[in-house]
Amino acid sequence: MDMVDTEPDDEPGSEWTAPDLDPEAHLLCAAMWSRDVDELRFITSLVRDDDFADPFHRPIYAAIRDSVAAGRPHDPVSISAELARAGTNRIPPAVHRTHRTVVTLGSSAGAVRHYAATVVAAAYRRSFHDLAGTMSHAAEAAAEDELFPILLELGTRQRAELRRLTTLRNGVTPTEND
Repeated sequence: MDMVDTEPDDEPGSEWTAPDLDPEAHLLCAAMWSRDVDELRFITSLVRDDDFADPFHRPIYAAIRDSVAAGRPHDPVSISAELARAGTNRIPPAVHRTHRTVVTLGSSAGAVRHYAATVVAAAYRRSFHDLAGTMSHAAEAAAEDELFPILLELGTRQRAELRRLTTLRNGVTPTEND
């Protein structure tokens, strides 16, 4: 008998994760404390806002990414100032509270790429749930001659996501046959 403690209607990926165990939070913390700008440029070229399942993490990441890209400081105080400058209409108080929590995690700046790969891997896995829903809908609603092209398009997109994850993990772009 399976002893997993979940409710039958739990959605995959909807579990709450304590900040001290959350790779998204650790990625944000490590990025703000990191001084390796080249590493951060590499990471931010591959990690997207929508890779973050927690919507409160997305504006923090965007502020870090934009600061790194512009050559501005990306430390906790500077990111806090960026978030404040945006105003509470764009950045709600909950994001500021999340930022304060994330900053205090003590994440290793040297593990920033590992955290980034973990975040992208989770997003990659979530994308298969989305793909399954899309294919289920297509199986019911699409014309028969559209089914295989839809599958090919979705497969091509998933392959691109796998390449992005592989690039982040290995630091090199995989070849066409990978």
